[in-house]
Amino acid sequence: MHGLHKGRTVIAAKEEDIYRALGLPFIEPELRDGRGEIERALRGKLPKLVSIIPIEGTF
Repeated sequence: MHGLHKGRTVIAAKEEDIYRALGLPFIEPELRDGRGEIERALRGKLPKLVSIIPIEGTF
């Protein structure tokens, strides 16, 4: 079974909920590279990802 468990009980199933249950801010998959992103997230220093929404009008 997937998710975060305490014994046989699932305490978090979605990624965002797993991070929250561990006391961590959510880290987007694109920023997970194993080079200090957890520490940066805890300090609120993760970079913002570019999304399509702000640039939709330029097409």
